[in-house]
Amino acid sequence: MTIWNRRDPAKQTDTALEEKWTGLLNQLTNNFISPMSTSSLSWANTLLCSASRQGCLPVITTLFASAPSNPPLTTALLAQTQTDSRYQSIGEAAFWNQPHTLHYLLEQQSHVDMTPHLQHLTQSPSGAADRNILHLAANSRNPDVFRMLCRAFPQGVNATTASGDTPLMLLVFARPASVEAVRVLLEVGAADVNFSPGGEWYSPLRTTVRAGDVAVVECLVKSGARVSEALVREGAGWRFRGEEVDGERERRMVEVLVGGLGEEREEGTLVG
Repeated sequence: MTIWNRRDPAKQTDTALEEKWTGLLNQLTNNFISPMSTSSLSWANTLLCSASRQGCLPVITTLFASAPSNPPLTTALLAQTQTDSRYQSIGEAAFWNQPHTLHYLLEQQSHVDMTPHLQHLTQSPSGAADRNILHLAANSRNPDVFRMLCRAFPQGVNATTASGDTPLMLLVFARPASVEAVRVLLEVGAADVNFSPGGEWYSPLRTTVRAGDVAVVECLVKSGARVSEALVREGAGWRFRGEEVDGERERRMVEVLVGGLGEEREEGTLVG
């Protein structure tokens, strides 16, 4: 599966070669699951998750083609027994930026109950515990991945990890940030732009101001971020609340923030 993932992109348009790859992987997978044994069942979840990580659709499609008529295989695929990583199939595809694989896995919900993998939370002694599939998607920064997950798992949009991070907080902290992915999370997922369990310093807006990302700042402001958390009056001008930003980006961000004051400015909630 690793070889499949690393094959030459220039040769992926070679239909005959792709068909040979697909045929080989289908045969290997069928040999693995037929005849069904205790050993093959015990490895089924690991195989599915590994294939999801690598974006190896031939293996995944073969597994799911057999699942509806094979209840023990279905149970084994969703058993959450793999030890190679803390993720399950949907989380693997989301984390490793495999949108085609993710789309296929989500489609299986129509005939296989994917809930265990859709709602899976990571387990870890560190702050990485309790991450759902949307938290994991922040690693991909792919707007298409977020669009699919927001629709499939809307209840996870504002969920927090053990360390208090929301998917939006992780996404704006990622470098380089993706303004399109942020926009999808806010507009399609209806993420709470001001939700910050750790306090104002860790809010999506202030995190983005510290990063100096003008485009993401503008996206957050347009979605209702509280400008007063990041900007205060100073004489005839404005200054950031504790953040240090270089000159040109500071000027541009102040313009964006002041331009988005709206009701906050009218109500006088911005105080120095």
